[in-house]
Amino acid sequence: MSNAEQDYYRESTGLPSISASGLNLTTLVNRQEDLTRLAAAIQELSPNQRQVIELRSQGQSFDQIGPRMNCSAESAKILWGQAVTRLLKLLDDEAT
Repeated sequence: MSNAEQDYYRESTGLPSISASGLNLTTLVNRQEDLTRLAAAIQELSPNQRQVIELRSQGQSFDQIGPRMNCSAESAKILWGQAVTRLLKLLDDEAT
């Protein structure tokens, strides 16, 4: 199947066009590996840190997160900062 045929199929089924997006197989594999590493690092966080990361990834504000986690918005923000710092360290340690 040619790229044009694949693109037509993707467009007719609602799937994104790989050639139009500039993605290639190597890029897609690297992204999948990055997501796998990130998911593993997230599992290393405390339950509260995982929760605040999840809620932020859903677009919730710290004002919304605080009450859900039984803390202030400021405490939620601090917890999120600690979680992000820990994630970066875990990912950096894994890369070296």
